[in-house]
Amino acid sequence: MNRHGNVTFIWENDLFISTVEGPFNELGLAYHSSEIKKSVISKGFKQWRRIEVWDDESIASPDTLVIGKELYEWCKNHGCILEAVVLSNNIQEHIVKGIFKSNIEVFYSLTEAKQWMLLEVEKSLELN
Repeated sequence: MNRHGNVTFIWENDLFISTVEGPFNELGLAYHSSEIKKSVISKGFKQWRRIEVWDDESIASPDTLVIGKELYEWCKNHGCILEAVVLSNNIQEHIVKGIFKSNIEVFYSLTEAKQWMLLEVEKSLELN
């Protein structure tokens, strides 16, 4: 079986930004999940933030979504303090809010997601 789906990512200081493209199968998501984990571990941040940007074709089967859900939990358990996802359509929003049932903030613009993250960081600094 061939891998389906692609993820590219960059770091902006402690902000991990990944771009998710295309429909995924289990092999594709498992591979990219492993690559993301390696990158996070190599950075050694005690706390970091994450934005994931999905293109309009990003979707996966229920079995594949189990791997995605595990990745979100792994990130949370390895120092990710803020997570946002930038979506392209309502079906994706249903998947994120209904299936993942997490505290991931949903946006339809990368600019809005980054602005939200900055405000959340400022709030946490004010509290400390």
